[in-house]
Amino acid sequence: MNYASNYMGSWEKELFCWSSRHPIAYLRFVDDVWGHWTHGAEAPEEFFNVGNQIHPIIQLELQYATDKIEFLDVLTIRDGSLITDLFTKPSDKHLYLHRDSSHP
Repeated sequence: MNYASNYMGSWEKELFCWSSRHPIAYLRFVDDVWGHWTHGAEAPEEFFNVGNQIHPIIQLELQYATDKIEFLDVLTIRDGSLITDLFTKPSDKHLYLHRDSSHP
């Protein structure tokens, strides 16, 4: 995990160096990234296209919405109040270990 985080740090430096417009907020935890854009609807697509050109194996998937936030397996919806629900990615197999398991 340390190697991956170190590489992603240098990858992000390249991304921000090569991009002409940047998010006003950019947060990453391992492989999940959240950003806040004020440059219009096309700006995230341009930013992620630059990111996808840095390394052939690291490819980003862009998902954006104006009414909800999906980040770190939590779905946040604003409907007059803040509501959270478990968000699962389509690739999630729902393979959970029992709490008494001694698996590392």
